[in-house]
Amino acid sequence: MDEHVYGRYSAQNSTDPRNVASKQGGYITRSQLRSLGLSDDAIKHLTRRGFLIRTYRGVYAVGHTPTQPLDRAHAALLAVGERSALSHASAASYWGIYKDWREPFHVITPLKRNPADITVHHCVTLARADVHVDQLRVTSAARTALDLTPQMTDTRATRMVNDLRVRRLVTREQLSSVTIRNPTHKGAKRLTTIVLGSQREPTRSELENAFMRIVSRYGLPTPKINQHVCGYRVDFQWPGLIVEVDGYNAHSDPAQFTRDRRQDREILTRTGIRTIRFTYDDCVDTPHSVADTISRAILDRRYVQGLPFLPQGPELRPQPQPLHGGHQPPFRSEPPAGPYR
Repeated sequence: MDEHVYGRYSAQNSTDPRNVASKQGGYITRSQLRSLGLSDDAIKHLTRRGFLIRTYRGVYAVGHTPTQPLDRAHAALLAVGERSALSHASAASYWGIYKDWREPFHVITPLKRNPADITVHHCVTLARADVHVDQLRVTSAARTALDLTPQMTDTRATRMVNDLRVRRLVTREQLSSVTIRNPTHKGAKRLTTIVLGSQREPTRSELENAFMRIVSRYGLPTPKINQHVCGYRVDFQWPGLIVEVDGYNAHSDPAQFTRDRRQDREILTRTGIRTIRFTYDDCVDTPHSVADTISRAILDRRYVQGLPFLPQGPELRPQPQPLHGGHQPPFRSEPPAGPYR
């Protein structure tokens, strides 16, 4: 835009609207323009000349319409007003939960405002701890997880929480805190269940999530996740037993296949702990067989005591021993009745 288009108004105030807009993704509000000394007639003139481009009611792009999602999100926040923050799907895009940006933008606010072309969520009790301020105001990763949980299946919500934890964007403590601050939120109960069922270390892939669903479905003891043994990071560990779940890459890559077997041998030799490996097809197609194998292994003293797995005759074979105080919990040969059916 040529300088003369704005020049007649710049003399009224030393602050150029472009300087204000540059800090707000390229946008400015009508009230900010007025504070710079521009009258309503001046604003109309600049709009007709194309120097100001109306985006939302009372919000204008300066000089050109920004194309980057983060810049455009500034306009949505300006339209809703102070104390607002990107939320729900828009916050999910900011935190990388969604891979793309979707419009209309979602904004949460304690104010009673509903600008057109923006999805507004009203929350009178939006806590300061639930808002992250960086380039713009957006709900924290924990609050975003809380807002998204009601819209997701249990599997998708669990994967979202794991992904956020793996990327060090949120902790179990922060997730617990956000549910405590918002006990009546629609997602509070489900998110609490996910957090209580999670380990201190998150699972790192959908395959590992599928394995944990087998553990829960068939009533197996909860393993430790992503532990370090002999310098190797292992997927799941019980006393005397390691379980690794292998994706297709482990089978298609000969070098990875060799490294995995070398790892298994070294751990067995140094600790006496045997590793059992399951494939993607095992976990998805035959979960009962996976659960049965693990149950038998856990009940075998060779694994529980961490002794080497060596061939033994019938008369030397140790009998399964109770794991907890003399009471042996029965292994469920079928999944329990209920929502997992």
